[in-house]
Amino acid sequence: MVAVKLEHSNLAQHQTSRMQQMRDFWMERHLCDVVLKDNDGAEHRAHTALLSAASVYFRKLLGGSFQEADRVQRKEPVDIAASQAAMSALLDYIYGGQPEVNVETGLELLRLAQAYDLPTFASAIETGLREFEACSKHPDFGKLGAHQLARILKREDLGVSREEVVLKGIFNWLKISDDRKATSIPLTLKATSFVGSLVTQPPAHERLWVRQWESLVNDLEKICDVSILPTGEILVLQLCNGRLVRFQDRCGHLVCGDIHHPQGIFCSPNAVVYVLAKGGKVVQKVVGPTLQTVMASKRLPEHLHFRARAIVATKDEVIYITDNRSGSTRVLRFNPAESLEPVVVGQVPAADAGQPGRKADAPYSLFVAEDEKIYVGEYHAGKVLAFHPGDTTPSEVLQCPDAMRPIGLVVHHRSLYVSMVEDLASPTAGGVYEHLLPPVLQLE
Repeated sequence: MVAVKLEHSNLAQHQTSRMQQMRDFWMERHLCDVVLKDNDGAEHRAHTALLSAASVYFRKLLGGSFQEADRVQRKEPVDIAASQAAMSALLDYIYGGQPEVNVETGLELLRLAQAYDLPTFASAIETGLREFEACSKHPDFGKLGAHQLARILKREDLGVSREEVVLKGIFNWLKISDDRKATSIPLTLKATSFVGSLVTQPPAHERLWVRQWESLVNDLEKICDVSILPTGEILVLQLCNGRLVRFQDRCGHLVCGDIHHPQGIFCSPNAVVYVLAKGGKVVQKVVGPTLQTVMASKRLPEHLHFRARAIVATKDEVIYITDNRSGSTRVLRFNPAESLEPVVVGQVPAADAGQPGRKADAPYSLFVAEDEKIYVGEYHAGKVLAFHPGDTTPSEVLQCPDAMRPIGLVVHHRSLYVSMVEDLASPTAGGVYEHLLPPVLQLE
């Protein structure tokens, strides 16, 4: 028997016509066979077949072995955990409409889209929520999941009046989100296009240096250090294979390779890039595709030998490093314009460093404020210490909660933000914590 294929003269028009007819049926409540009841008590009539086609969740809920399927058979309402506004907008969208909702409803719909497995719907909501500033101020903003927030931040049309708004919004989300332990400061670095706009020409005291322990792209290793150029380009130092890669517009470019045993990287406000190499015993500067030695431990007097764990450079190209070569933490300051040798500007007293059972600490995090106050995170001790200008003795600023360890620091206005993990080797638990710094005393 010869088969005859019946083709539509215009398949797209046919599909659109059928969808419009289903929408007309829905608006007229014609042939509706399911009633959805929202949290406000309002009832919404719909067609089981269309809901099931739109979402696997609805297909299983309304046609599977759940009690909701029995309620459908008995013509009883099925309870849906959503407000009336959200439920109306959800059905309107499924039936081919383009509803307009406020921020509150949009945030609720984004959660529903994830719960009901509606990725296209979620994408449409994220597009509508690109006005980040308004969204971040809403109480429901913290209910977004980490991955939802990351997708919004990746948008090239993210709407903000200034870059600080985004950073404040992220910190606000971290405070109130139930998903805050699934992420940390490096969440911002996952949205590579967003980072470029966030850190373009920031003031020196608002620069954020973080240690990034997740891949930025699939072909990068898991252990990297990250810094940001004033132009917004991202520099990634791969600690295992010694490569420095520059990312711009999501494309990676090799800056230099074969860096011997790198430990860290930092970009000064003047776009000078410094690298800790040779196990932290050499500070080098990136000059084109090469590295130029700025300071080497072996060239200094023995009492100034160092093994650096973190590095920061100011707008005057004054270099600060943390050192734990002798087993205790100290901070060295090196100003090439003043001297050929660094000076010790902070040191943990030997009595503290030598406590029984205390490991030689790993000061992975360092921040220098505009007033030259130095903040150091001691990993094993789980503390953040501060050194005031002219005083090499530290004061304790923060004891990390539970078993958390500091790996990144930034001071913004009167708040200290600390990125913490439980275990640096396997950072599955962690987050960003805010600590309010005491006000500065004004003596008259």
